[in-house]
Amino acid sequence: MAGKFIRLTYKKFMDTFVPSPHPGVTSPSYAGAFDTMPTNENSTEVELGPSDTKIPHLEKHMYEPFVKCVRTAGLCPRYQVKIAADKGDTGAGSRQKVDAALFREEDVPHLIAKRPNWEKQRLWIEFKRELSGNDPFEELASGGSSPFEASALQRRRNRGQIISYAEEIFRKQHRCFLISVLLLGDYARLLYWDRAGACVSERFNYRQRPELLGDFLWRYSHLTDVQQGLDPSVTWVSKGSAEYHRMQNALQSVEEVALYVKEYFKKSIEVVKGVNEWCGWKIAVSAEKALSSYSNNSDNAEPPPPRVGSQSSDSSDRPSAAIVESTTSSVDADSTHYYLVGRPHFIAPGMAGRGTRGYVAYDPERNTFVFLKDAWRIDLLEIDKEGEVLALLNQKNLMNVPTLVCHRDVYSEVESASGTQRQPQSTVTQRYRKAPVVPATTHNPMKTHTHYRLVVEEVGRPLEDFANGREMVRIVWDCVIAHRDAVELAGILHRDISTGNILLLEIKKITKDGKVGTWQFRSAILCSEPSRAVDIADELESFFHVLLYNGVRYLSHNCPDVGAFLYLYFDVAEDWNGQYKCNEKKWNAIETGTIKVKGGMKQLQFCCSSGDLPDHPLNELFPTLLSWFSARYRIGFADGTFSNPHQASRTTFQSHAPLAEIPQSGHDDLDLFDVPYAKGLDKDELRFREAMSSAELLKEKLLAEQLSDHTAIVLHMRLLLQDASRWPSRDKQLDQLPLKYEYNAECTTMQMSTLKRTVDTLQDPILSSQKRPRTTNWSSDEATGLPSN
Repeated sequence: MAGKFIRLTYKKFMDTFVPSPHPGVTSPSYAGAFDTMPTNENSTEVELGPSDTKIPHLEKHMYEPFVKCVRTAGLCPRYQVKIAADKGDTGAGSRQKVDAALFREEDVPHLIAKRPNWEKQRLWIEFKRELSGNDPFEELASGGSSPFEASALQRRRNRGQIISYAEEIFRKQHRCFLISVLLLGDYARLLYWDRAGACVSERFNYRQRPELLGDFLWRYSHLTDVQQGLDPSVTWVSKGSAEYHRMQNALQSVEEVALYVKEYFKKSIEVVKGVNEWCGWKIAVSAEKALSSYSNNSDNAEPPPPRVGSQSSDSSDRPSAAIVESTTSSVDADSTHYYLVGRPHFIAPGMAGRGTRGYVAYDPERNTFVFLKDAWRIDLLEIDKEGEVLALLNQKNLMNVPTLVCHRDVYSEVESASGTQRQPQSTVTQRYRKAPVVPATTHNPMKTHTHYRLVVEEVGRPLEDFANGREMVRIVWDCVIAHRDAVELAGILHRDISTGNILLLEIKKITKDGKVGTWQFRSAILCSEPSRAVDIADELESFFHVLLYNGVRYLSHNCPDVGAFLYLYFDVAEDWNGQYKCNEKKWNAIETGTIKVKGGMKQLQFCCSSGDLPDHPLNELFPTLLSWFSARYRIGFADGTFSNPHQASRTTFQSHAPLAEIPQSGHDDLDLFDVPYAKGLDKDELRFREAMSSAELLKEKLLAEQLSDHTAIVLHMRLLLQDASRWPSRDKQLDQLPLKYEYNAECTTMQMSTLKRTVDTLQDPILSSQKRPRTTNWSSDEATGLPSN
């Protein structure tokens, strides 16, 4: 969230986010409301309180006095402040625990004592025993025109901590925004969080001016659910209700569905002990009318120039699933449909950003399971909604893309002076960023995000479920075919090829959804030049990074430290005065055409089951693809279309070794030459083979031309897959990412020594959508996220 915190005056914060209740509601007296709070004499800015108060030696010494102050002064009618710091919620996948939280009185009997109860919190309160060295923010002049994130280590840790608490609420509840309180000894700050960033109030002394914190709590307790940030389009499914019984019976009533789909849904509605006895929701999704910007494209018309795919979640979203044939939407347009869901099947990590959640949902209207995607899309005119892109691809009868059911932005009814208005749920934090926090040449990190939902027919499995290396390559080959068809028939560039955007059905087909780019899988040049137009070669490079990531993580190879390799190649970004550039490891691999391991002493190679390194087909596929990418970059340097982020000196071109021979015989159990979407490739095969056989005579330009369209990579992968006898059937390993991978500790080391930054924030115990859970460790820095597109 670097650069995404905006400072507001107390008055601006209150007027904007915490309106006064009805004039007829009389507030209590705030005088002396917090006099019994332990004082903080260590701060030079604080006047000491009454002589009989004690200095808090620990944060926990502030909890009970604060609860008593709020209760005695009557600051929160119909609400109670509860201490939540003893233990984290059990069985919830996270042990996060905030110090205290505000709950509605009607929910209090159902809470687990002295635990966070994240699902029911209305706001959280974090305590720090003193101001000195603990404030995550600097106290600057008002206006929001400068960054004010504190840089001292402990203050960065505290900022990462409160980010993680805000994220936890968004993970466990359906919210548009969240308001929270940070107490720093005698001082306080108010925070407003949404998917664009956070607005932070100026610091104020709540002991000297108790009316400031008192009036905030009083006003907040009189806000409606919508004004407190809850999403009105989602309703809680109570235990014993009609919807509850429908969800319980769905596992028996739905018949024609893969077993794993039922297992996903069953897991989502299981009772989790120590959290809540039940967690179920009814989600409304409206159906838009047919295609908008694509409505005039007939099947026989020339496809438009390649354009950006639809916008969706951050670096770790999942799409829905894949199918063999494409069909049209199965619900009426301009209607609202309701889906019953349990806990999310997938949650993208991070507070600021698209915040995608994926659900295996039950559709009671049609008695079937579907996949529901809930995200905060970047709201830009040039970025089409994902559902619009899927509608076009369905209309063009493209295979290996999901079947659209319905999609639309989420709306709320908002009260205003002119009456009730229906408005889209959009972020507001970005409105208060008055000037760039970095040079104007860099990207604005603050963007409007609008709440969006999409429903598709298919429920898929993750790419990591592939059986062996050959199946992994076959899956990505299918994806390249789908990518080619989308470009040639519909003029659509995906622009977010990543391992999380490829899912499987039982028939082993794949799919993808359109987004604007996951850092880990972007081409090296786009990592350094994010404003650069995306072309086919960039997308093909992203497919390579997907293969490399999954190969290193799940197959046999000679890389001794998988965690360090994945971190340095995929997660790190160079920070050049606020501008993020491709890290050195990925850049060197693409530029030189070689991936080094073992401290740069050895070339990455994959093993067959016998352990014989050179014979694995990936040792042929990867160098070939790398030679094409390398040639493209070196030509780009020569003609000035590419710039080198590391500014190393350039030498003249050096020819790569001849491309490996492609086997031309062997039987294929997958019938690659018989699948419908392989038609039309044979006419290009002769040209491809001629280029391959004379590769040693070709210069860099000819190698780079292999990336001008999909023909070369489709044929090369196809020919490798054709000979099944070359592929080991048992080369897949257990997940080789270390179970206790200390990602956050490594972040600190890398940042201090090399000015590198990491993509993922330290606010979540998951390294990324595809990485193993880890224990959050606040001994490290807040790892700031990269600017999203």
